[in-house]
Amino acid sequence: MPSDKSRTRVGVGELVDLTCTAGAADWTMSPQIGSLSATNGETVTYTAPATGGSVTFTATVGSASATLPLTIVPRRARVEED
Repeated sequence: MPSDKSRTRVGVGELVDLTCTAGAADWTMSPQIGSLSATNGETVTYTAPATGGSVTFTATVGSASATLPLTIVPRRARVEED
C-alpha cells in the first residue's frame, strides 16, 4: 500500500503507485472504477477515473490481506468574474 496511508483522497485522472511491502500481491479493487496497471505484483499503478467516486483496494499475499480506501475528488470548476 502507499507509504503515506494517511492520504485518502486523489484527484481525477491521477496516477497512484500502490506497493505491498510483504512482496508480490494479488490486487483487486471495488468497485471497478479507474484502472490498475496489473492485478499481481509488488507495485501496481492505479489510474483514477475522470469522475469522482470511491474505491477500495485489497492486496492479498497468501492468507493475509490489507485494504486501502480512496476517494477520487473531481476538479472544481473555475468561476471567472466579469
